[in-house]
Amino acid sequence: MDPKQKITGLRAGIATILAAAMLLAFPASSYAQNREYSIKAAYLYNLARYVTWPAGAFQNKTSPVVIGVVGENPFGNKLDKIAAKRKANGRSIIIQQFQRWAPACADCHILFVSKNDPAMTQAVVRASAGRPILVVGEVPGGAKQGAPVNFQMRPNTSIAIEINIGVVMRRQLQVNAKLLNLADIIKGN
Repeated sequence: MDPKQKITGLRAGIATILAAAMLLAFPASSYAQNREYSIKAAYLYNLARYVTWPAGAFQNKTSPVVIGVVGENPFGNKLDKIAAKRKANGRSIIIQQFQRWAPACADCHILFVSKNDPAMTQAVVRASAGRPILVVGEVPGGAKQGAPVNFQMRPNTSIAIEINIGVVMRRQLQVNAKLLNLADIIKGN
């Protein structure tokens, strides 16, 4: 075999190995993101269970808990599946999707803002200020920047729940002690 053919064959072999490695890497990455948003969907459901809204936040005792997703929806149908099967404190759950803050967002009890647009998180926090809406972000330092709740990825790939207790109280929301014990409490803002 000619040396040029050996080099060409070696290059083709390396290219094949690299292509296979990339194909294997992407599903793992996709799996990790799928797992991350399965956990975050469960956290949103539990926030609906362990947060108490003021009486005026619901039209009546059977009104649903409305969870809005602002921006890109990283959950796929995970939240819809939870809403179809579960209740939060006897209330059904409705999921709504918004591209950005809109007047209809004010009817939500929980607003999740995707990490793909950190400026959107701040815009939603400002627009919903003074209302009993639990804004949930997922940007580094989100709770310190005024989001009532923030999901924070830890170096070990676990997901921390940060709760800015001052902001939560100003929004007239109460967080159950069980949830507070699991969360990182942020004070200030």
